[in-house]
Amino acid sequence: MLKGSNVVVFDCETVNPVDGFVITWNDHDKMGLSVACMYDFKTDDFSVHLEPDVPRMVERFKTADIVVAFNSKGFDNKLLRALGHDIDESNHWDMLEVSRRASGWTDGALFPKGLRLDDHLSAMFGAQNMKTTAGENAPLWWQEGRMSEVISYCLADVKRERDLFIHMMTYGWVETATHGRKFIDRSFAAKRIWGSK
Repeated sequence: MLKGSNVVVFDCETVNPVDGFVITWNDHDKMGLSVACMYDFKTDDFSVHLEPDVPRMVERFKTADIVVAFNSKGFDNKLLRALGHDIDESNHWDMLEVSRRASGWTDGALFPKGLRLDDHLSAMFGAQNMKTTAGENAPLWWQEGRMSEVISYCLADVKRERDLFIHMMTYGWVETATHGRKFIDRSFAAKRIWGSK
């Protein structure tokens, strides 16, 4: 259904951890980028982008029908912009935003709890498909020189996000233990990919 589509899925990891004091979740300019990983439905390939190679990934965003991620508008895109990259969100589909809207969230309201990526993975695919560690560990590993582990973690996250996206587009719903099953609005993504709802 999606194989060969002009769709990419991506995720970013940081160099510096958010500690709430020196670096908060609003300090994207202080976080740094250790690695970004991407899956391309068109080529069925995963790619790894260290900071000097990130412009190549951003250029691919511009040619994609749709760019998919989980919390990209709240985090990844802000991180990339803080590094000086031009991110146009007109073709971006943030699965967290879609899930929040399906749970009744509207612009300006407090974000509903219980909609992390792991909440979706556990409820929809089983606990064995949850993330292997908390994302907060990735910058600590990077600073310890455990770069290959961070790259593996980022690639695994992209695979999980790809699988979640396939499910959302195939079945039209998401599920978490907190919110139950919610039907999503996938019309934007469907129109971008197939030209119809």
